[in-house]
Amino acid sequence: MNMSEHVLVEHLPDQLSPRCEFAPDNTCRHRQAEGRQQQPDDEHETREQQRTGELSELNEKLIHEMNARSIVEEELHRVRQILHMVLDVIPQRVFWKDRDSRYLGCNRSFADHAGLNDPKDVIGMDDNQMPWGKESEYFQAADRMVMEYDTPMRNYDVAQPSSDGQISWHRKSRLPLYNRNGAVIGILGTFEDITESMRIKDLLIKNGHILAEAQAIANLGSWEYCLETKKEYRSAEFFRILGYQDRASGFAENSMFDHIHPQDQERVRQSIIATLENGKPYDIEYRIIRVDGQERFVHAKGKTIREKNDKTTRFIGAIQDITERKNAEERKKTQWKQLAALRAIDMAITESLDLRVTLNVVLDQVVHQLGADAADILLLNHAHKLEHAASRGFRNNSIKRCAIPFGKGNAGRVAYERRIIHISNVQLLDNCRYFPNLSDEGYISYFGAPLVAKGEVVGVLEVFYRSSHSLDQEMLDFLETLAGQAAIAIDNATLFSGLQRSNISLMMAYDSTLEGWSRALDLRDRETEGHSQRVTDMTEKIAQALGVPKDELIHIRRGAMLHDIGKMGVPDQILLKPGPLSDEERGAMQQHPVHAFNLLAPIAFLRPALDIPYCHHEKWDGSGYPRGLKGRQIPLGARIFAVIDVWDALRSDRPYRPAWSKEKTTEYIIQQSGTHFDPEVVTLFMSQIEKLDDDRNPDHHG
Repeated sequence: MNMSEHVLVEHLPDQLSPRCEFAPDNTCRHRQAEGRQQQPDDEHETREQQRTGELSELNEKLIHEMNARSIVEEELHRVRQILHMVLDVIPQRVFWKDRDSRYLGCNRSFADHAGLNDPKDVIGMDDNQMPWGKESEYFQAADRMVMEYDTPMRNYDVAQPSSDGQISWHRKSRLPLYNRNGAVIGILGTFEDITESMRIKDLLIKNGHILAEAQAIANLGSWEYCLETKKEYRSAEFFRILGYQDRASGFAENSMFDHIHPQDQERVRQSIIATLENGKPYDIEYRIIRVDGQERFVHAKGKTIREKNDKTTRFIGAIQDITERKNAEERKKTQWKQLAALRAIDMAITESLDLRVTLNVVLDQVVHQLGADAADILLLNHAHKLEHAASRGFRNNSIKRCAIPFGKGNAGRVAYERRIIHISNVQLLDNCRYFPNLSDEGYISYFGAPLVAKGEVVGVLEVFYRSSHSLDQEMLDFLETLAGQAAIAIDNATLFSGLQRSNISLMMAYDSTLEGWSRALDLRDRETEGHSQRVTDMTEKIAQALGVPKDELIHIRRGAMLHDIGKMGVPDQILLKPGPLSDEERGAMQQHPVHAFNLLAPIAFLRPALDIPYCHHEKWDGSGYPRGLKGRQIPLGARIFAVIDVWDALRSDRPYRPAWSKEKTTEYIIQQSGTHFDPEVVTLFMSQIEKLDDDRNPDHHG
């Protein structure tokens, strides 16, 4: 019996007319028998007509209901077709099961995932028969949990190994299915492959972590402000730069300016306004004040973002904590200044032989580099007292009269303990220094550094401040370095002073020896006694007039003094012969420059003085001896001496002739210019002749 039949039975009355073609046979027979037994009357007909009308009305209703049901079934079929079409096109895999976890149906996507040709093929199967049969117990347990507890499981993610060994991620849901009475009769399940989205999510998380770590490493915080929604985003590092522990620490959206140093706020505000109005990015450095009150330096950048319609929608930027870089730059500047200071001191040490000049340079650098109000250097004398050597910044001269015993007072204690001593307030000490009126100077902080050279204390460097002051370790190290430089300068000056005294003594001894040799030669050659000293003095004066450097004058003087040293190799019978010399004797006499060379060349300090003893008989035209040098081949000293030697010889008496007059000698010298003598030397000599001749010994002939 179909549904219409069922509805008909339920609505049929207890008695039907025999003529009712829809009535069953037994009902008609009953009514026929009843009609045979009863007499038809008007009342009976009326009742029959009434029932016939009711039956007609009921049949009409039944036909109407059947037509309506047909329409509903057609609509239901259409809806089912649409539902199947939707299920087949959505990416999610959909299935439904009975209470035994057997599949009642699925969509096309699920069937493809299960390797089935048609969704109908899944009907009656369970998870053991699916490609994921190894996990069937887990899936069936999830089904039972949903059905037994009547609780949906929505959007839970499951990692599932695939056939190729890779891990895939599924997002699943399980919902209970109910009948008309509300009883759970199965489950409806969905799942979708979210492996790619999970990969992207993991990548985003990883990139986010990398970005956060990079920002933390670089002390770089970022921010973004939406001009349309007025909402801000700030990175975690942004808050850490400002000293916040996390993003929910009471930082208001408009409180950034509260953290900008008051002196920098207006400059930052103007930069931001210019960027918002003109679109030009800003790039500035300024100071911030952290939550803990610490002052830091940041480097900030910002710019606006425009959409395709050229509308500015976002304002983004970043700040980076550059305090360490700033501090490093300041340290670098300080180190450069310190190196420059040490360089200046080194140059003073190497270029100046005056200890006072060097110590003044040291004190200038101490006061400038350490920002001191005053400084002094005290040197330890032979009585073991510290005496003033140099000072800067003092208001009176009391320091210059001090004499501090070793081990007494601040400076004496520094020298005794051989270490830097810092006194935070010297005014609290009695008799802290051994010179008067220290209180008038108004000093508060004191630093003293020992000056140690080659293991010996040679003095103390003192630094004073008129306010409370401290030095960090870097500056204390620099103070120690300055003290070391001062000690080096003192040691060098002491060594140089001693060496200078030794050199002077040695030079005096050399010159005395040479003068002794010269006098011995004059005594041996009695006719020329005093000649060597005179020609030496005149040669030195002419050389000086010609601009010979001072360091070469000493060699010219020594050469002139020893010009005839080679005559020690000439026999007395030739040297002292009163008459003319034979050719052989003259040849022997002309060897005395060679004897001078052989005698003086082995002596290192006399080797630069060889020019005159070896070359004073060479002539300008090359006719001289012993080598026949010509013109400027002859050393300048020898050219000068040649003129002086002949002048003095002609102006002196000889055993074989009397002295020439000044006029005759002058005429001869001028005559020999360009042949025997250097014309330039002759010209200068003649300009100086009056003065030189007046300087001659008045006992000689005029």
